[in-house]
Amino acid sequence: MQDEKTTSGVDRDGLLRLVGGDVTLLRTIVKTFLKEYKVFLASVEKAISDSDHHTLERAAHTLAGSVSYFGTEQTAVLFQELERMGREGIMHQAEEKYALAKEALERLEPELAKVIEDIA
Repeated sequence: MQDEKTTSGVDRDGLLRLVGGDVTLLRTIVKTFLKEYKVFLASVEKAISDSDHHTLERAAHTLAGSVSYFGTEQTAVLFQELERMGREGIMHQAEEKYALAKEALERLEPELAKVIEDIA
């Protein structure tokens, strides 16, 4: 049987395997991410605006880890790059990376909402 993926690359069947088939746990994880990721995204944006590389590193690290859980490697890489920029204090391209990462998350959100819908 082929794993079902959404257009953004979210592997619903793979996610179910990660949680041992526990639909309730997966629903909780996805709902929590959807509820909280905007807070961390706003932290990244503010950190860039304020040239606060420490906050950029921490918030981008959190998002990179969360996004990688959903199997969206390209989006995770964008946040890993922002994390590295924060760690190294390199802010000159952070706005461009942030714009790409934000767009990727905006595409991911409805796909994750669909995962919740599909497993209901």
